Amino acid sequence: MVLTSVVVVFLTPVPAQTQGIIEVIINQTESEEFPLVRATVTVIDENGIPVPGLDISDFKLFEDEAPAPVPIASVTSITAEDAAVSTALLI
Repeated sequence: MVLTSVVVVFLTPVPAQTQGIIEVIINQTESEEFPLVRATVTVIDENGIPVPGLDISDFKLFEDEAPAPVPIASVTSITAEDAAVSTALLI
């Protein structure tokens, strides 16, 4: 199976301080180690502030608007002093 497009959305509510509109920005995908696919995403709230503390239960993977048949293997938070919080998903 070849994943031609990957869209990541929230599965569960985010913490109370970030209730509202949430945006997931897919910054980068890497498939050089297929079937392992890495996706680096940034999750921001309605004010454009990165949402910290996300884990694997906060994401669900879709392919062509249907649940993908493969699970997300892991979620890792990536931070830098001068950068927003990003999250790497291993699929």
